[in-house]
Amino acid sequence: MLELKKILAFNLVVCILVSTLSMIALANQRIEIIRGGDFNDADFWLISPKGQARINNASISDGKAFLMVNETHGYDCFFSGVQQGKYPHGWDKKDSIYELEVRRNLEASPNCLWINIIAKRSKFTYYNESFSFVNLGIMLWLQLDENYDKPINESSQLEIDINIASFMYSNGEEKAITWDSHFVGKEPFPDRDYHYIDSSNNLMLEPDRWYEITIDAGQVLAKAFKAFEISNAKLKSFDIYIEAKYGYGEAEIEYVDFVLEPKLNSGYVIFQSLTYGVLVFLILTLISILSKMGRRLRRQAPRKQYASLIYYWLIHKAKKA
Repeated sequence: MLELKKILAFNLVVCILVSTLSMIALANQRIEIIRGGDFNDADFWLISPKGQARINNASISDGKAFLMVNETHGYDCFFSGVQQGKYPHGWDKKDSIYELEVRRNLEASPNCLWINIIAKRSKFTYYNESFSFVNLGIMLWLQLDENYDKPINESSQLEIDINIASFMYSNGEEKAITWDSHFVGKEPFPDRDYHYIDSSNNLMLEPDRWYEITIDAGQVLAKAFKAFEISNAKLKSFDIYIEAKYGYGEAEIEYVDFVLEPKLNSGYVIFQSLTYGVLVFLILTLISILSKMGRRLRRQAPRKQYASLIYYWLIHKAKKA
């Protein structure tokens, strides 16, 4: 019993050591998911794609991205922007982002994935007294299955909009949108995709001033995964966009990055480091038990052989008698 306690104590120390080293290693990761976020090289970005409901009112020059939308007919999904990666449904593609595998409670958890952006917006203009809106934000597309490239009426993928300036206009009043929403499909399109709109980062409340914003993208992904009961997905596309319905707006983007940089208190670090430590503890304990059983069997083997020899010698003597 004393020997077993010593073995378990040693294994526990190793478990704690492995968990601690794993936490340090995991928390010191930094993976850049997009490139060219200083906008000094426009080749990193798709500026005027042919894709769904997009207009050619975006440009990159002098180390900035310039976006403008002017929608006067009440169309949905009318926007301009700059994009990296691969859209779903056979739409546009510009090189590729780092296609990170995102798992619920790991990468899709608070304090793990970050978007940093420096941006300025204009004063928004609204054309319809009943209802108008203008949104400035970041769009992520994530692959859910092998049907990512199939047409929109044959595939269901995940789109996440993270609005950093989101306003609606009704009955003569402009109102900041600060609530999240989610839905499947979007009329009048033959759309089967999952859509999650996050407005908790709606921080650009004043026009004509620069904002430096840090977005906990892991927390946003966690909300979307929970809403649609998604366990894992793969990042495929990254947009910065401005959209409107009966509205006008402009934006300048000076810098953006999107990184995996988990903190010590993130689920990504805690769950994985504890898992590694527990696995090492169980493996060492199993090895110790098997080793102890092996030693016991080896000690018992000579006794059994000696007893067998005596038994056969007595039988042999009895036969002679």
